[in-house]
Amino acid sequence: MLSSRQLQYLQLFHLQGCPHSAYSRLIRLSGSIQALHQAVTEDAETLNLDAVLRQVILDSLEPADRLRKPARDAAAWLDASPGHSLVCYEDYTYPPLLKQIECPPPLLFVTGDLTLLARPQLAMVGSRKASENGGRVARWLAGELVSAGFCITSGLAAGIDSQAHRGALSAAGKTLAVIGTGIDRIYPPGNRALAAEIEQQGALVSEFPLGTPPLAGNFPQRNRLIAGLSLGVIVVEATPRSGSLITARLALEANREVFAVPGSLFNGNSRGCHELIRNGAKLVDSVEAIMEELIVPEFPAGPAVGGQQDKDADAGNSGLPTAEVSRDSQRFDSVLHGDEVRLLELLEVDPCTLDSLTERSGLPIGKVTGVLTSLELRGLLKQAGGRFRRVVAGHNNRKFDPD
Repeated sequence: MLSSRQLQYLQLFHLQGCPHSAYSRLIRLSGSIQALHQAVTEDAETLNLDAVLRQVILDSLEPADRLRKPARDAAAWLDASPGHSLVCYEDYTYPPLLKQIECPPPLLFVTGDLTLLARPQLAMVGSRKASENGGRVARWLAGELVSAGFCITSGLAAGIDSQAHRGALSAAGKTLAVIGTGIDRIYPPGNRALAAEIEQQGALVSEFPLGTPPLAGNFPQRNRLIAGLSLGVIVVEATPRSGSLITARLALEANREVFAVPGSLFNGNSRGCHELIRNGAKLVDSVEAIMEELIVPEFPAGPAVGGQQDKDADAGNSGLPTAEVSRDSQRFDSVLHGDEVRLLELLEVDPCTLDSLTERSGLPIGKVTGVLTSLELRGLLKQAGGRFRRVVAGHNNRKFDPD
């Protein structure tokens, strides 16, 4: 059974036509769903919310007589297994390191060991078409690092990701797979058996709604979670324009360590790693080279909230939110105003992060957050992988093609 807080997060999460990243920024700025409700009710001007967006949020948090299908599906999934958890941004079980990134997901769907979210993690990523030597290095490093107490985090992709997970499992360690689909959809299909092993010995994590297919835009977004959850990212093999280098870049933007394993000059998959090393990544030629760079933070302990404990603690609150908001009610005036024009001009050349836009525009972060939310809801920009870009007419998501 869903708690009322989980219901409110889900209803915001599933508002028709509203990007999740827009609410991610508002939740991060407010700190909790209750604080967001209060801010929207009493101080919408501070968040720079126009009247339509303010009403959309208020309507989504009001009690309703019935649940819509996404909430019913989430409730059924949550009740299907004691290993299923729905973690809200304000829960104690929400990963502390993930709150430090620019757009932390408001909700996480987790299958498996929920406690791993707060464990010290090291991410390992690399080419989907890994060499035999690259796979051997990934398995060995993962095994050594789990023996040192780390959880190995990766993306369940073919190649290096899969070998990293297998190395951790073979050493009886913990591994966490962050996936770019709904938690109920495993991609690639050939890794279903591996995903089942990870579910038993680690955890699967997704920020995407149930049933989400493998769309191309989901994977850079998934990569920011891999980087954000971890103390550092280890790149074993990668081409210069690969998703692994995107993960490394996101790690640097999140003030995480970046490590790279050098390889043969005749292996094209080593070029991305060599590029990282030239740009300051730590060269990995031993486990000690990784360990000496890391400072493991201490996280405050707290009651487990977000799984069954959250349901029990919140059972007394029976208010159900509504998502009966039509597309028509979410339409915005097409006229652009000063701050909107200013931010769109900054995005004219290159995608930017929230912090970069705030610095370059000279506007308060609350103002930037509100303007970006309005522009995103109007379809004028999109956020992926922690960066905002102007929308190009005719651009649509496509199914993910690993080649």
